[in-house]
Amino acid sequence: MIESFNKYPYREGKEMIKNLEETIKYLNTKLKEIEKKMDEILRRNYRNNYVLLTSIMGIGLKISAAIIVYCDDFSSFSSAKKVVAFAGLDPSIHKSGKSVDKRSTITKRGNKILRTLLYEGAQSASMHNKQCANLKKRLKEKNKKDRYIKVAIAHKLLRQAYGVLTSGVKYDPNYVKNCS
Repeated sequence: MIESFNKYPYREGKEMIKNLEETIKYLNTKLKEIEKKMDEILRRNYRNNYVLLTSIMGIGLKISAAIIVYCDDFSSFSSAKKVVAFAGLDPSIHKSGKSVDKRSTITKRGNKILRTLLYEGAQSASMHNKQCANLKKRLKEKNKKDRYIKVAIAHKLLRQAYGVLTSGVKYDPNYVKNCS
């Protein structure tokens, strides 16, 4: 880190590093205080939804808080597809006959904060959430890019959250829907 301060005299550079480290320590302390307060508010006012959401591996404090703030209990959404569209994680397909056939992307028309948090949570979910790990494995075998895989996992996490909150049942990693 000192190399970046070569243009300053050594003593001043060392002092700047010390100040930066103190600032980082202070900000980390404040961040922990904010997270503790968020946890208290969620446990006090949204206990049931918070417990249900955090039963999903990959959804923690920040993602559950965002889902509760922006989507409440999903009662204003008639389907998981509408929730996914609200978050801007729905596919945008560009086709027109035979002449136009572009790769699909996500629309990004929805809630940016929710979408970003789910995207960041996808990394953890891909390691700890059985269904998300299986999805990652399938997409890797199809040679999909990491960015595409993380979006798919974010999409999956939001659908799992929808299922858990609308059913009122904790997440079960071994649940398989009976389609008979």
